Amino acid sequence: MRLARQYPAISVWSVSTVIVVDGDLMVQGVGGGFIVIETAASTDTRTRQYNSDAAVVTGKWKAKGNVQGQPFDSTVTFSVMCIRQRNSWKIVTAQFTPALQ
Repeated sequence: MRLARQYPAISVWSVSTVIVVDGDLMVQGVGGGFIVIETAASTDTRTRQYNSDAAVVTGKWKAKGNVQGQPFDSTVTFSVMCIRQRNSWKIVTAQFTPALQ
């Protein structure tokens, strides 16, 4: 499944806080160097397609980098909801939760 670069909203969850980040703002943050991903790998990925126009992708993502110079090295579980529009897959929403150690 090939996904177009469209990220309406990305939810970031921590133990005490839920933060919803506008997808365009997230793309600008990465493109502008405010968020730097040095290494990243996904594991345990699973794609479930519903009918021919919706899919859910789940798995774990380990990433290392920095946000405005503050380093991070974390693993999250993720869930991504996708839809197909005009023969192109688009991300509707993405959710990340810190993985249990």
